[in-house]
Amino acid sequence: MKKLIVLILALICMIGLVGCGNDSTDGKNQDGVHEAIPDLSLATLKSLVDIYKGNGNEMSWDTFAPYYYSEEIGTDKYIRRYSVDTDYYLIIEGSGAEETPTYMKLVLRNDSSKYIDIRYESIDDFINAD
Repeated sequence: MKKLIVLILALICMIGLVGCGNDSTDGKNQDGVHEAIPDLSLATLKSLVDIYKGNGNEMSWDTFAPYYYSEEIGTDKYIRRYSVDTDYYLIIEGSGAEETPTYMKLVLRNDSSKYIDIRYESIDDFINAD
């Protein structure tokens, strides 16, 4: 029951933010005015991981569409970097927006050699080991 409530709340939040996702207009609406796009917090990231693992669904590019990403990196691959609070960032990489991402790495900002793939490893274990 608790997971269902969390899922419903997260879906309500995501529905409200759908119009704020990044697109080719670089955060601007159709009139060229910049829109407020939410940053990705560690708490939100953990909730998303819990929701998708609980339902057996896979996270995709669309999962993170409502959130601001600071840069798109790469030419041969599709890579987005999302700031996650002050201590972490999330890197999502794949062959394209229509393909399943190759990885979704939560990286420690001050030591990029420390990271996990959020789809397979525990965020809580990662942040508590830091």
